Amino acid sequence: MTKTLTPDGLMVLSVLAVAALCTLLWIFARARRHGGVAEVPSWLMFGWDGAAWSPGVIVINRDARNKPALLAHERCHQAQQRRDGLLRFWWRYLTRRQARLAYEVEAYRVWLDVSPGDRWRVLHILGNSYGFGLTTAQAEALLESAG
Repeated sequence: MTKTLTPDGLMVLSVLAVAALCTLLWIFARARRHGGVAEVPSWLMFGWDGAAWSPGVIVINRDARNKPALLAHERCHQAQQRRDGLLRFWWRYLTRRQARLAYEVEAYRVWLDVSPGDRWRVLHILGNSYGFGLTTAQAEALLESAG
């Protein structure tokens, strides 16, 4: 049986697509007005505190704790994007676990340079938030070897 999209379904999809596009444009415009950083409502972050979309755009949760360390972390990702190339960075980040781990360890090392008191928080995030399956001791060893 072939399923076709009803006019109502097509209208809903069209409205969602326009809303998504408008949201992206709003985020990019906001970043442009604020030195490349767009602070957005937490519901738009889908559980993340921040993301470096490109060497020119960082998006952060407006409710995030320790914004100076978070911004330093995301600026490190921007430096990685410039160093490795934007497309190569994202390809490696999204398809290679070891590359993503190396990128995150480097960026969390920068976080700890800004805020050494966040060590336990960073160990927890690094061990639990990216699917790396690291123990606290393994995360600690990676951070130490990166420093």
